[in-house]
Amino acid sequence: MCHESSMAARGCQGAPLILAQVCRTVALGLAAGVPLAWLTSRLVALLLFGVSPGAPHVFIISAGVLSASVALAAAAPLRTAIRVPPSQSLRES
Repeated sequence: MCHESSMAARGCQGAPLILAQVCRTVALGLAAGVPLAWLTSRLVALLLFGVSPGAPHVFIISAGVLSASVALAAAAPLRTAIRVPPSQSLRES
């Protein structure tokens, strides 16, 4: 449920902004992390058993697990941001 504030904005209007920021952060992390992981995979090839160092499914699964964990980590702050009216958060900061 969204609360009306004195600024004629609702608390739930910030949810897309928060989600967009989280998605941008994940995308930047994956854009930097996947190529670095691919480059360093040759160094850890001796530790891998039954998987080739450049196996695409390993990178896809790792990116999926990372994205899911970020989504779960962002859920609690997002829920709080939706429930707090913008005028209240401005008064407290």
